[in-house]
Amino acid sequence: MTSQTLRALYSIKTESRPGSWEWVKFYKVKYGFTVGEEVYVTDSGGTAIIFTGNVDNINARQNHFAGLLVASVVKVEPTDWNLQIAMRLEVYGHDVEGKTVQVTNQVRCTFSN
Repeated sequence: MTSQTLRALYSIKTESRPGSWEWVKFYKVKYGFTVGEEVYVTDSGGTAIIFTGNVDNINARQNHFAGLLVASVVKVEPTDWNLQIAMRLEVYGHDVEGKTVQVTNQVRCTFSN
């Protein structure tokens, strides 16, 4: 996902390919401000988090980030899948345009008017 607007992102929801037995079981998320310069969402030790994806072709799976991700670019990197890579996804957040953004580390941030 690439946006012209800076966004504060708080969760991601994934689903399988409709009507198939194909879905992503696990994935990593990268984010940033410029294509090609993204960083992984990491734990407190700096290790890339592997998010749990879908377990079937019926139910959606939503994961919440530990803090807000301020980004205009988001990439999802599948690490394991059923049959072949197939994924629908939604990324949830809101615009931070016109707000002061203070990034306290690569994952957490606060913002105000």
